[in-house]
Amino acid sequence: MKKVLTTLLSVFLLSSCSLSETGTISGTLSTYETANFKISYPLDWEVIDKSKFEINIPENVIMAIRSNIKNESFTTNVNISVEVPEKEVNVKEFALATMSLAKRKLTSFKEIQLGETTVNNIEGKIPAYYIEYEGKSSPKSPLVQIKQVFLNDNNAIYTLTKANLPTEDESIVNLADLVLNSFVLK
Repeated sequence: MKKVLTTLLSVFLLSSCSLSETGTISGTLSTYETANFKISYPLDWEVIDKSKFEINIPENVIMAIRSNIKNESFTTNVNISVEVPEKEVNVKEFALATMSLAKRKLTSFKEIQLGETTVNNIEGKIPAYYIEYEGKSSPKSPLVQIKQVFLNDNNAIYTLTKANLPTEDESIVNLADLVLNSFVLK
C-alpha cells in the first residue's frame, strides 16, 4: 500500500511546482532516453530528472516533463515512476489499488474510465492497464484530471502519469497525451 500511496503523491507534488510564466508551443519534439525507456516531448517543455528535483518527490519517481505553459496553481505534466515490489504484482490489481487509494485520499474524486491498453516496446506492444480520474489533494487545491498507465517489465512496475487541470487548453492536453503515448520500453 505504501508503494501505491507514493505513486499517488507524485502526481500532486510534481504538479504543484509551477511558475507563473507564459510560453509558446513548438512543433519540434525531442527525446529523453535511458537504458530502460525513451519518451518524446515538445522541445520547449521542461524535463526534470532526479538530479533536478527541488522538492520532496517520492523516491520511485525517476523523471517528469512539465508544460511550458505555467499556471499559478498547477502545471500540466507527465511523470514516470518505477517500483520493484518484493513479490510479483499483477498490473491491473496495482492500478485498481491506486484508484481505490485515490478515492479515499482525494476530495471531489470522480472516476472517469479504466481498462486494458498497450504500451510500445522495441519489439512491438506490451499489455498495460490504465485508469483515469479527477480529484483534489485538499479542499482548497485545484481539481486535477489524472491518467495513469501501468505496465510490468520483469517485475518492475512502471507508472506513467499525465496530470492536467480540466480547464487546461486543449492543445496542451493533446501535447501531454502525445508525450504519454510516446513512451517506449526498451
